[in-house]
Amino acid sequence: SKNIVPKIYPFFLMLSFIGVSAVNLKEYFNYSFKESIKKGFLLFFFYTMLLVSLPEHYFWITGSNIYFVPVILAGILLYFIKKNKDSGENIWFSLSLLLILLLMGSNEILALIVWGILLVTYYQKRNKKNLTLILTASVFLLVSFLAPGNFNRMGESEQGIIKWVKRIGLFGANTLYVAAKVLLLLPLFMMVFEEELKMIMSQITFKKAVLFWVVSL
Repeated sequence: SKNIVPKIYPFFLMLSFIGVSAVNLKEYFNYSFKESIKKGFLLFFFYTMLLVSLPEHYFWITGSNIYFVPVILAGILLYFIKKNKDSGENIWFSLSLLLILLLMGSNEILALIVWGILLVTYYQKRNKKNLTLILTASVFLLVSFLAPGNFNRMGESEQGIIKWVKRIGLFGANTLYVAAKVLLLLPLFMMVFEEELKMIMSQITFKKAVLFWVVSL
């Protein structure tokens, strides 16, 4: 059983990503089941193409838990937020809070993106629930960033500084690599998801879009 888990786990996560994407597409854009699944596969294709390392992201269990699982959970959070907005039932609000607590402790980039989405959601509909969600995310995001372990990893020795310089250099190289792929794939992505992008743009003002973009940087 120990040998089969590493083989099944990546495919389980891949199918989960596609399934969660399909559910959100159906919920947000009122697509049929068939259309939602098709778009879910297409979204998975674009997501995969933008990855720096497929083995680390999909087939290394630790890497999957750090990077891929939080992405799937963020998709589930989007579903809960939509259900909370439409129904107003406390169960969806409570589940959203729970996932926010989990996601703010995940990788920093995704945590910031989720925080940006919650900020835009609050500006779209300013009520106590959305305010509670963004404040909770803000507090736990700060706790995550200011955790003593982050400073301990930086180190005060020359060796620690050299390690961080190398990490910054590697991050810069990876960013340039991903940016190049984004520029190549963006026209195709805009063509495939043209209807969805138009609907999103019609609901989000330019000011809110800039706010989300700044936070995501």
